[in-house]
Amino acid sequence: MITIAGSGPSCEAYGKKVTIATKKRSLPSDYLFCRLSQQYNKVKGPEIPLILYFNRCTCYPPATCPICTGPDVEIIPVDSERWNKYWSPFVRDKRWSARMKPSLGTCAVFAAVELWGVDEVGVIGYDYILDGNDDWIHDAVAEKKCIESLVNVVDLRSR
Repeated sequence: MITIAGSGPSCEAYGKKVTIATKKRSLPSDYLFCRLSQQYNKVKGPEIPLILYFNRCTCYPPATCPICTGPDVEIIPVDSERWNKYWSPFVRDKRWSARMKPSLGTCAVFAAVELWGVDEVGVIGYDYILDGNDDWIHDAVAEKKCIESLVNVVDLRSR
């Protein structure tokens, strides 16, 4: 089972290493997942392989992302076009807003499926998604349906 840490409050009590952590690095991990390359340097931490949802650089000089600064970290791209298409039918609100795009946590599940072909993912820090929080900036209900259509989701909050 691949484990993924989002940035929700349950990460604090979990305290174990995971396979993938999202950009805020809420827990130690084997891989870091970011939507864009420049997010890698925003939170300091150990240099670990970077999984990128969008493998493009938007830096302006001076370059601050790992794509621009050299091969000091392994960069693993994800087929974001594939996953954006997969996500599209789950979107409930068709008016342009942040609710239309999947959260970083959902994109990290996409990456785990693409890179390792997993059928089960343990998640921690996915509190809003697992609880269906409708006040969140993203669509928690759509996100939960989407990731559950791909993998068996194991809620690590109770472990």
